[in-house]
Amino acid sequence: MKLADVQTVPAILLIGESGRGKTEMVASFCELAPTVVLTADRRGLDTLKKHKGIEPEVELAEDWNDPWQLYDRISAHAKAFRILCLDDLGALQDIISRKIQGQARGRDEERMRSDARERLVRTQLLTGGRRLQQNQWGELDVALNNFLAEIMALPFKIIAVTVLEDIRDHPRTGVAQVYPLLMGGIRDDLMARFSLVTNLFTHDEEGKTLYCMSCRPHPRLPNKTRYGEPRTWTEPNASKLLAHINGKEDMAESPLEQKIGNGSLRQDR
Repeated sequence: MKLADVQTVPAILLIGESGRGKTEMVASFCELAPTVVLTADRRGLDTLKKHKGIEPEVELAEDWNDPWQLYDRISAHAKAFRILCLDDLGALQDIISRKIQGQARGRDEERMRSDARERLVRTQLLTGGRRLQQNQWGELDVALNNFLAEIMALPFKIIAVTVLEDIRDHPRTGVAQVYPLLMGGIRDDLMARFSLVTNLFTHDEEGKTLYCMSCRPHPRLPNKTRYGEPRTWTEPNASKLLAHINGKEDMAESPLEQKIGNGSLRQDR
């Protein structure tokens, strides 16, 4: 399956627990076509470099002092690279949160020397004494939402975003459900931005651990696809996703994929 066959720009959200194959999926995108990786977590890069032998083009978001400068660097890559992977969204939100929480609160902090205020803030964060205030939640949502909207409008052929999963009780049903591990309203609104939302997980079959991915509807998982019949994959990769997006999958679900994907084996999640 060739990237040139893609008619629309798919936005793919990959949700899963740590160790369930999200960074491996990023690696498979890097193998598929020239890819730039935006990340705020160096550990994912170590996985790519040490275990996968992949040296992607990387934009490391280390602070939130000048988000437009970060945007401009990523925008410049759209001319030479076909795929953008943001790995992971929660780590990016963390650096935005630290920036917001580090701002002066009240006149006393405004009058402090910058190094003294920084030490105060770090101490309060370490002890749990400095939390996001009510008005700052809105700043956090606006910052991440706007940055994500700008990034997703860039002319890459594929944009893929990974995020850790969090299990919480649904506010109406009280049933435990999977959400993106994010703070604020974007946790509930994020899926609407993507044309393909998949959940990554592992499944034990006859003593062997299989890496799996599913976009099948499930009462506890926020999956969806705008590209035909939803399905489950074992040992997924970017090529399989691309075939699904283009409606050119060579093989239907195997009996094992059907069994895993029908939900009966995933009720303990």
